[in-house]
Amino acid sequence: MNTQSIFRAAFLSTIISFSAFASSAEVRLLVVSDGGRNGAYEQKAIADLMGRMAEDKDPDAILALGDTHHYMGVQSTQDPLWLTNFEYIYSHPELQVEWLPVLGNHEYRGTTQAVIDYSKVSRRWEMPGRYYTRVFTDEKSGKSARVVFIDTAPLIDKYRNSDEYPDAGRQSVEEQLQWLDSVLTAANEDFVIVAGHHPVYAQTPKADSERADMQRRVAPLLKKHKVDLYIGGHIHNFQHIRVPGSDIDYV
Repeated sequence: MNTQSIFRAAFLSTIISFSAFASSAEVRLLVVSDGGRNGAYEQKAIADLMGRMAEDKDPDAILALGDTHHYMGVQSTQDPLWLTNFEYIYSHPELQVEWLPVLGNHEYRGTTQAVIDYSKVSRRWEMPGRYYTRVFTDEKSGKSARVVFIDTAPLIDKYRNSDEYPDAGRQSVEEQLQWLDSVLTAANEDFVIVAGHHPVYAQTPKADSERADMQRRVAPLLKKHKVDLYIGGHIHNFQHIRVPGSDIDYV
């Protein structure tokens, strides 16, 4: 897979939607982040565009990289926001595939366990835990791609030390990083992606401490295991970054 030529982007206001398609294999992933606006702020327009993209590219899955629920998260699996932020918005027939989510900082302002438990309610929402991994394999070529989903808010001190995100400080930084290290150590797929809500590197007015914590805690593992790609959201626009001396693409 050639990461230099696999991105197509479309974003408006606070909604970002981009898809990564392999030119030499048939593992196709559509990625969306920072939706959750009850259809406003161009969310419905981007959802419609996603549907048209899916008609053309037939994605294997959709990666939902957090903040599906602005602004206060959800309180339960029956919260009406599941309808107005998700079900009624991403209603295009070609978007009724498997969605693989992570938690964003806005989910941490609500009941985070409800976001995981929604997997028991929705046929397409597949979230086995706060962090997890999935492998996609192209049957024709045998090429494989591993996506490692991480839970970034608990890795950032800004959220761990704030009463606005009460569940973040209850999560173990060490356990998640040990898990990430072990998964990446065992990974032998052709292409390895790590996906989380917060970026590791970005040009943004959002707090520098967020990226500093991600660079201190996550970046060394990405470099150690020479992952191909890190995908995040949070900053509400599209950026593709390479750090000097590294072959990792940060999107």
